Amino acid sequence: MEKSIAVIGAGNWGRNLVKTLAHLGVLTHVAEPSESIRSRISAEYPGVDLRNGYESLLNEAGINAVAIATPAPTHHAIAKAFLEAGKDVFVEKPITLDVAEAEDLAATAEARDR
Repeated sequence: MEKSIAVIGAGNWGRNLVKTLAHLGVLTHVAEPSESIRSRISAEYPGVDLRNGYESLLNEAGINAVAIATPAPTHHAIAKAFLEAGKDVFVEKPITLDVAEAEDLAATAEARDR
């Protein structure tokens, strides 16, 4: 199976994920609300599908996994949505700001065999 990874959040740390995953040849999508960041990514990585939000990527059958590098308060909701959509998920630290939310993600991942 060919690998296809989306990056959610391409600002500060997310730009490193974009660069690394593009170099590995597995970056296919980036969701980033900032128009200026999307423009930069478009110029540097012309084959990448850019979105201004992550929701439209939840049901993309070709995406195997996502790497989340958004502000920490958003990690739980975004990671849970992708886990429930059957995607493998990598979350930049901290995984969440709350132990109960982290435990919820672990339980969701285990239940989905992720």
